[in-house]
Amino acid sequence: MSLSYDKVLNIEAKAVDILTESYGVPLAKIYPPINPQKASSLYGIKIKKGKFTNKDISGFYKKEDKSIYISKEDSLRRQVFTIAHELGHYILHSETKNEEILYRKNMIEFGIDMGNEESEANWFAVSLLMPKDLCIKVWHKLKDVSAISDLFGVSYMTAYWRLFNLGLLDSTI
Repeated sequence: MSLSYDKVLNIEAKAVDILTESYGVPLAKIYPPINPQKASSLYGIKIKKGKFTNKDISGFYKKEDKSIYISKEDSLRRQVFTIAHELGHYILHSETKNEEILYRKNMIEFGIDMGNEESEANWFAVSLLMPKDLCIKVWHKLKDVSAISDLFGVSYMTAYWRLFNLGLLDSTI
């Protein structure tokens, strides 16, 4: 199930609003890499690292103690994305979810259908970590997916997916 254009615009706008509020400056004055912990702290959300018995879990948001838990065994880039993804669930779904714990499975397959809420949280995460206008500006200077991945501190696949969805790349891998 793909997201509507209006839904994507709404998610992108929320991510930019949160970025500018958490950094305290306009988007034009924010430089990569983006630290999602700044945004999490806006909402009083704590970040905790742990070792999960289920290796398929990359992280989760626990309402009870208002914390995002991330796997200390994951790479820094995956941890950063997981924080942004779980923050996306908090921002986009906490009003509608009754569950006490929202899990993020250890997968980052952007091209597959994961359901609306997972797709929305992924879109929020990538919009937060790679804001559209900043991403476009950097692409026009570097035109290199690996360099952009390194600059923004995200995985190659995350950078590729973002650039492709912004219409900056003309083919999928």
